[in-house]
Amino acid sequence: REQLASFAMNSAPLSFISNEEKIQIFNVAIEEMNKNVIENHLNPRQHLFLGILYSNGGLFDAALDTLQKALILSPKKHQIISAIAEIYLKKGDVDSAIKYLERNFNNSPEFDSARLNLASIYIFSGKIAEGEKLLMDRYGTLEIPESALVNVYSNAKNYSRLAGVLRAFVLQSPKEASYRADLADTYVRLGRFSEAIKTLEEGISIIEDQNSKDELSAKLRLIRGF
Repeated sequence: REQLASFAMNSAPLSFISNEEKIQIFNVAIEEMNKNVIENHLNPRQHLFLGILYSNGGLFDAALDTLQKALILSPKKHQIISAIAEIYLKKGDVDSAIKYLERNFNNSPEFDSARLNLASIYIFSGKIAEGEKLLMDRYGTLEIPESALVNVYSNAKNYSRLAGVLRAFVLQSPKEASYRADLADTYVRLGRFSEAIKTLEEGISIIEDQNSKDELSAKLRLIRGF
């Protein structure tokens, strides 16, 4: 049943399955997972799986109701609380999402993921000082190679902070062309053309894949034309 639910969640982008078939697969998966919940009503994992399935299908109220039952069975389960917060974000209820992510962090402050999720939503919601303090307390820097920080700083158009995060990605994976391209684009937004050029030139000199080298070279020619 869980395999069927996983297939239903992963079938959305598959072009060889029609929309009608996807709906049928989803409905069958919901029916089977509900049977799982009834048969294992004291197991929070089954409620969690069903809740995530509902959420993927856009049935947010049903998802929240199911996940709240899971939370009663396992009040400190990191995955359950995170899933609830994610649904509130999908619904546009940022305040409720923050409440659950704060609960997650207070339950498990030693988990980097709980800290990062809370810091990210603080920054996203405008509580920048609070979010960045959480990061500084743990890492001693804001230049952390985490995709969540790329997203929140991009959305906030905080290109100075974004550049720092992308620099961390480049340091972590210096031969990854996409990181260098993104960092160069961010430098250009900041008017820091010499740093953009240096980032691309360094990449061209060390990256072995010719297609990646060509992409960076094309971007380099474009920037030099400014």
